Amino acid sequence: MRKLYLIKLLIVVISFSSCQESENVESISKLTSNPYKISVDEAKDIVLDFMQVFQGSDSCKTRTKMRNLEIESVEIVDANKVITRSVGIEDTLLYAVNFSNNGGYVLVGADRRTEPIFGVIDNGSFSEKSVEENPNFAYFLNLALGKAVYDVKTSTTKAVNPGIGDYDNVYGSAYHLTSKWGQGAPYNVYCPGPYTGCVAVAVAQILSYFPVIGNVSWQDNLASGSAILHWNQIQSDCFKNDGRLNTFTTPQSANEIAHLMRYLGVVLKAEYKDDGTSMESKDAINWINDWTSLKATKLKEYNANEIFMAANFFSNKLVYMRGNRGKNDFLGITIKYTGGHAWVADGAFSARRKSDNKFVNLYHFNWGWDGSNNGYFLATVFDSSNPAIKDSELPGYLSLDDDGTPGNYKYNVEYSVIENPNISGGGTIQ
Repeated sequence: MRKLYLIKLLIVVISFSSCQESENVESISKLTSNPYKISVDEAKDIVLDFMQVFQGSDSCKTRTKMRNLEIESVEIVDANKVITRSVGIEDTLLYAVNFSNNGGYVLVGADRRTEPIFGVIDNGSFSEKSVEENPNFAYFLNLALGKAVYDVKTSTTKAVNPGIGDYDNVYGSAYHLTSKWGQGAPYNVYCPGPYTGCVAVAVAQILSYFPVIGNVSWQDNLASGSAILHWNQIQSDCFKNDGRLNTFTTPQSANEIAHLMRYLGVVLKAEYKDDGTSMESKDAINWINDWTSLKATKLKEYNANEIFMAANFFSNKLVYMRGNRGKNDFLGITIKYTGGHAWVADGAFSARRKSDNKFVNLYHFNWGWDGSNNGYFLATVFDSSNPAIKDSELPGYLSLDDDGTPGNYKYNVEYSVIENPNISGGGTIQ
């Protein structure tokens, strides 16, 4: 009897092993049968080739030199399996290629039918936690995955096959903002909620580059405060502390910017809640035009090429950007912050890709989350030509909400170009 039991057990083990082997072979076969799939090793080569060009441009004068950039790891950017499987896509869409010593990372398309480069992040390493804690970056990443999905599903052109030395006609401008401020401490100490609001952070950082106001005074019911803004000291403190302020080593500057954040909250009629602070971007643009010497264009639907020209190649202008929080979730990650989005574009990189004769434009975004995931990002991801932009415009096989109800638009990305027409009247910090 015992012998019979052992024979049966052996048969079960062999059957299970055969089943596992069959599944593994099937999985590998599926992976290798996709002619558009970019392997991890290919992704590394794409990054090193691109960074050789990128590091040689003015975009990178603040980055670590190429000789110090070594690839440490490659992470898969997980997509929402419910959405990708529903449209027949189960392969990886994006890689995050991390450099050693927290030297930043590059977002690489994992399929030849979409873009090779989606972003070059200034510092740090890719992690799910960094995405969860930075909703503005998650906002971009969500739409980048949506673009990759759409590119893969609708591609009728020859797949992009990046090769060594694929780029020429290179242009770059280093990013302007030295500040890396956020919505939490110490910037929120005078706010009645945990978040200063992304609109307040974006406007405050713009004012740090165009220091056209010298003091603020605010009052909200029984609470009030005021501060003289010592911009040279603030900028010096930011430069010495990697863009950030704190109450220990930069107490004066931190206190002054905290007053500025609260002042902006008062004049822009902020609504403070535990899960986010809301302000109207149009009110912020109107305030800039009415109460400062800066000039801000009216909010306009985002167009990547228009911004590049309107911002004068980012040589002396900044771009305020905003977008709505959407419904479709291409990321399989829960985002803690539930408000809308506002951030600043303050630099650019452009190069022609010889393999398909297309220009690759990357804009430098300061997300306003303590420097987390700031970097140069593919400009067309936010372009109105990207069908993933609006819920109601998505093809049926991509849309989760196609009722077209006003306010259900996924991103509705808009921008305003901001400049100082009178440098002597306030200055531009270089």
